[in-house]
Amino acid sequence: TWGLKPSGPRATPSDSSPAAMAWVALCVLGAAFVWSEVRASDPCDGKCTDVAASGLTFSCRFAGPQNATKKAMLLHGFPEWSMMYVPLMQALAAKGIRSVACDQRAYSRGARPNGVAAYNYNLLREDVLAVADAVFGTGARFHLVGHDHGAVLGWYSVGANSPFASRVESYTALSIPHSEAFASGLFGDAADKEQQIASQYFTMFILNDSASIHSPTSWYNMLGRWSGFTSAADFQRALWWYNGAMDVGVLARPPLMTAAELLGTPMWFLREIYGGEADAGAPQRALSGNVSQPVLFVCGSIDTAILCNHAYAKRTADFCTGPYEYLEVACGHDLLACTDERETGKVVAAVVRLISGETETLV
Repeated sequence: TWGLKPSGPRATPSDSSPAAMAWVALCVLGAAFVWSEVRASDPCDGKCTDVAASGLTFSCRFAGPQNATKKAMLLHGFPEWSMMYVPLMQALAAKGIRSVACDQRAYSRGARPNGVAAYNYNLLREDVLAVADAVFGTGARFHLVGHDHGAVLGWYSVGANSPFASRVESYTALSIPHSEAFASGLFGDAADKEQQIASQYFTMFILNDSASIHSPTSWYNMLGRWSGFTSAADFQRALWWYNGAMDVGVLARPPLMTAAELLGTPMWFLREIYGGEADAGAPQRALSGNVSQPVLFVCGSIDTAILCNHAYAKRTADFCTGPYEYLEVACGHDLLACTDERETGKVVAAVVRLISGETETLV
C-alpha cells in the first residue's frame, strides 16, 4: 500500500539502543519473509489476459458483459496488484458494467522496462489511455477508479490538465485526496505536520537503488518480498513510480526530517537506517487541475499513512467543480479490505452507485 510501514514497537528514547533497533529489524524482516512465502506466487492466479498497449504487455482481469454500455478501469496502488479489485469487479458485473483491472507498469511481467526514466508519470498516464483504447475501443469513454498510487495517477488523468480528461465519465479516488490538496498537506508553511511525518518514506523510496540498499533492512526485504515481488530488481521498478511522480512534479515532497525530529514516531527507526540531510522538501510543479466529472472520494478514518480526514485532504472538494461526494468509513488504508466487512461493503456500494448512475445518498 501507499504508506505501508514496518510495524515494530514505537520508538522512544528508552528503546533507541542498537540492540533494540536490531530487534525491531528482525521482527520486520521475519514478518516479511513469512509473507513472501504466501504472496510470491503468480499474482494473476492464471486468471489474467494479456493486453498489448504502450509497446508493453499488461496482465489484465476482466469482469462483466463485453457488450456493456458502461465501462470502468480500476488502477491499483503500491505495492498492490489487480487482484485487490476482484470483489468490486464482481459487484460491478452484477450491475451489467464491464470492468478491467491490470497489473500496471512494473507489475505485469511483460511491462517492466529498465531504467527509472521508463516510469515517468507522463508515461504512466499514457498507459491508462492506451489500455482503455485497447480494451474498450479507441475513443470510448469509461469510468475510472484508483487506489493509493493508482489514485494519484487517476487524479492526474482526470484533471483538466490531462489530454484525455473528457474520456473519463466519473472518478473514484480511494484513500488519496486531489493532488493539489495533497500537495498542500505535504509542503509549505500551511502543511499538515502529521502528514509530513507519515510521508517521510517518500524521501527514502526515491534514493538510488532504494530497493536493495541497507540490506538486510532493505525495502525489498521489508516490503517487496511479502507483497509478491521475487527480486529486488523487480521491486525497484515499482519504487520508481515515486521517482516518476517527483520528476514530473505530480507529487510534492515533504521536508526531510532528521531522526531527532522524528523521535517518538515509527519513522524514527527508518530515518536511523536511511539517513539523509534535512531539507525543506519540494513543491508540486505539475498540477492536475480541476475535475468537472462526478467524483467520489473515499477516506479511511483510521488510515495512518494518508490522513485523509484532515483539513488539507478535505480541500479536495475545492478542486471538484462537478458533483462531489466524500465518504468516510471506519477503515485503514486498504479500503477494499476493511477489518469490518460492513465498512468494505459501504465502499463497494458507493463505487457501484456512482458508476451505475444510481442516485442514492452516500452514508
